[in-house]
Amino acid sequence: GLFDRMSYLALAYMRHELTPEGLALYSLNVGISDRAEPCESLRFAAAWSDGPRPQETLLTSRQIPAFRSRRRIETEREACGSMGSHLEFRKMRLAPGESIGWWSAADTWLDHSALSALRATLPSARASGKELEKGLRKTLGGLRRIIGEVDGWQVSGDPAIAPHHSANALFNAMRGGLPASANLVPDGDFSVFLALRNPRLILKHGPWLDRLSAGMEVGALRASAAKTGDPDLERIAGEYLPLTFGRRHGDPSRPWNRFAIHVKSADGQPLLNYQGNWRDIFQNWEALAVSHPAHLPAMVSTFLNASTADGFNPYRIDRAGVDWEEPDPADPWSNIGYWGDHQIVYLNRLLDLHEGFFPGELSAGLDRAVFVSTDVPFRIRPLEELLSDPRNSIRFDKDCQQTILGRVATDGNDAKLLRDASGGIARATLAEKLLVPVLIKLANLVPGGGVWMNTQRPEWNDANNALAGWGLSVVTAAHLHRHLLFLASLFAGMSERTLSARTALFLRAMTPLCENAVRSAAHDAKERFRFLIAAGKAAETHREAVYSGTGGESQLMPSSEIRSFLNTGLGLVRSTLHASRLDNGLFHSYNLLQTGDGEAHVTHLDLMLEGQVAVLGSSFLGAREALRLTEALRASPLYRQDQKSYLLYPNRKLQPIMDRNRIKNPGRAPLLVELYAAGVTSIAAPDIEGQWHFHADFANAAALSSQLAKLEGDPRWADAVRRDRHTILSIWEEVFRHSSFTGRSGGMFGFEGLGCIYWHMVAKLLLAIGESHRTALETGTEPEVLLGLAEAYHEVRNGLGFMKSPAEFGAFPTDPYSHTPAHAGAQQPGMTGQVKEEILTRFIELGMDVRQGVLRFDPRLLDPGEFIAVDGRLIYVDVHGIEQSLGLPANSLAFTLCQVPVCLQLADGEGIRVDWIDGRQEHFPGKELPSGISREIYSRSGLVAGLTVNVLPSQLTFSDPEPTPADPGKPLLIPCT
Repeated sequence: GLFDRMSYLALAYMRHELTPEGLALYSLNVGISDRAEPCESLRFAAAWSDGPRPQETLLTSRQIPAFRSRRRIETEREACGSMGSHLEFRKMRLAPGESIGWWSAADTWLDHSALSALRATLPSARASGKELEKGLRKTLGGLRRIIGEVDGWQVSGDPAIAPHHSANALFNAMRGGLPASANLVPDGDFSVFLALRNPRLILKHGPWLDRLSAGMEVGALRASAAKTGDPDLERIAGEYLPLTFGRRHGDPSRPWNRFAIHVKSADGQPLLNYQGNWRDIFQNWEALAVSHPAHLPAMVSTFLNASTADGFNPYRIDRAGVDWEEPDPADPWSNIGYWGDHQIVYLNRLLDLHEGFFPGELSAGLDRAVFVSTDVPFRIRPLEELLSDPRNSIRFDKDCQQTILGRVATDGNDAKLLRDASGGIARATLAEKLLVPVLIKLANLVPGGGVWMNTQRPEWNDANNALAGWGLSVVTAAHLHRHLLFLASLFAGMSERTLSARTALFLRAMTPLCENAVRSAAHDAKERFRFLIAAGKAAETHREAVYSGTGGESQLMPSSEIRSFLNTGLGLVRSTLHASRLDNGLFHSYNLLQTGDGEAHVTHLDLMLEGQVAVLGSSFLGAREALRLTEALRASPLYRQDQKSYLLYPNRKLQPIMDRNRIKNPGRAPLLVELYAAGVTSIAAPDIEGQWHFHADFANAAALSSQLAKLEGDPRWADAVRRDRHTILSIWEEVFRHSSFTGRSGGMFGFEGLGCIYWHMVAKLLLAIGESHRTALETGTEPEVLLGLAEAYHEVRNGLGFMKSPAEFGAFPTDPYSHTPAHAGAQQPGMTGQVKEEILTRFIELGMDVRQGVLRFDPRLLDPGEFIAVDGRLIYVDVHGIEQSLGLPANSLAFTLCQVPVCLQLADGEGIRVDWIDGRQEHFPGKELPSGISREIYSRSGLVAGLTVNVLPSQLTFSDPEPTPADPGKPLLIPCT
């Protein structure tokens, strides 16, 4: 890193030595500094080897030309002013079949003590090699344990599937972390966490902290904190997530991604820490929660408490709390704003999973005022300013920022929480925290167009950043549809709920607006504008109350009013989705808003994959409509035949370079011809063939307008500029069509660009179809529709990398990858959101689902070829962290759920056998386990040793009526030890 920054200068400081033991040391002779003060550099890198002692060792690459030409080389005992190398010269003769081996090793960031210890081990080269082998075995064992703790080990008759799932599980843990001690609180760690969040509570609750028993469960910690009657202690315990191993995610090339990867302490011990951007970390937690459901309540609380009272979220989140972007006028990359993408869908999916594992807990806690809001110093501008310039919609409150930072030293990260009128932490109920984001999204919904993206950041990814401003998201509207359905069921029952006065006022304003808008606003430009203004004013009133600290007092609201609001909002969203449907069954993804003369018009952008995925997952479509969408998608220009998969956007034929920037009929703007005749070429000019072009230094219409403004300051051209300005800008738009510019995605050829498959979105498509199939199965859909959805699922699945050869995929097929451009194989392995989606789809394939606290196994999408042909063995890690081995019969496969092994086997009848740790067995007919046994599994009690699930071959979607005998010669691959 130093060389990357300092380049040639750094070479002048480099010094390298070779010790008598053969240890090569690489250093800076002194620290690099231009200040008039000494600066030592006392950290070093080292390299060494064991095995046959080399005749010569080189510390630089200076003698490589001599070696290549067989000239003599000499050992370098010291080298200064060069980049370091570690090159060893050995001369040896091998007999046929003979081998000689040795280890080469390197380490960095060493001090003198570490170097002394290292030198002491080197005289015994054999011992050094054994230590390295021992360390590698330990590392491999630790890696296997980590994969096992997130249910990453499986056995399948398809040799690609199990290792692909292991890779997904590993990378999901790397992105989102994994619990350090399963469901338990690591000894002493909650006190550390409490000090980060609110150090005052350490003194206040010292005796309570002393009484915490070692190894207590996180659920017991939350319950114990609630009994103290301190809402702050209860809240912080409710957010407690003792995660480790997770790495920073978010593109490190972006200045706003200020993250550091901290996974070990200074003494080499694992750190309990997590950090990530809002867009990524919660999606990875969803997949993690399937294996560790006990942490779901903390995940939901962390999500809600990190959101603001005006309905949004900061960009960064970590164990200590939240962080946000700050404006920097000197940095062209600097920007502020709320990334609206996935706020609703990620919350909804966590809530849905929570309700599945712990039914009734959310509704029972709706009125508990133990939630808070983050006070991000962003102030959304009034509606009038939003309409004037929605790309400049947020003011940064410097005074608020300074006040917050001034409190951090004494209050910890609780200093970043919203305050009430008395200066204390403002509290909110769960009901309030769930309703505010929905209210804000509905207030920003442009009927028939989508959710207005007016918070300066894009809705999905920063490659579409130009949509932030006048863009409308059908995608968010689709997610909102599913979320409103969930909330409607959650808020059923009870006569009253507790909300703040400002939120109750907001809700009562929005209900009639939504109800009236359903009738005509989706199609009438005037009605659409009326709703836009009225809803925007309601949201503005709410925001101003939040910013001024007023309206926070609690009041009771009849549940019937809340349900009425949710139902009318749902109707408005449905009308918008209906208006977004194309004739072929596909949907618009994003639209553009145009306002003027009391009207709000919606114009459409090109087809995008994301909209189809969102609508499929929205619960808006029936099963037959969902099938029609998948069929239309397969026939659309989004399908990429060579990869048997789907593009983010249709690839488009690009203009030849010589055809770009051509002005047709420049005489429409006489100023252009007049300027050229006068020798002024700063706007446009013809080439030698008479073809007119705009000046090549113009990047956009703003640059053209700036140059026209300069000309207008010249009396010779002022009148002509005023006369022709609009025409010239219109010609610019005809040539470049910047009004449909969505961001750099439309101009680059990698990542989310032209001709690219973005594998995360394809995996989202797979999940959406899988969930559509499961819903269709539960609702008794016609067999031909079920079969069609199953075929659509496997068609998408067969296009994924692990189903391809290395030549076809262009990379290791079992590894997850970010994207595949049109001109190359798969790019950017590992840390991609694809892994979360494929973990969830894998459980769908295996038939695992949990509803009302009951585990169910119904593997309708499982490929019969996955059942092993001969006896096999599952190597897995149990709930105690011990590696175990489970024998498997032919015609079975295996996986783990919460580290309990599950064997699916083909049989004549359905049923589940439960093997208890004490040797007992229980048998249950059908596909479900009793709720009590289900709870033993997902609570990780360790009492259930394993499950055997009998599967009828006829219920597998693609089974032959008469299954052919398995081929005993088919190779079986299992995870290696």
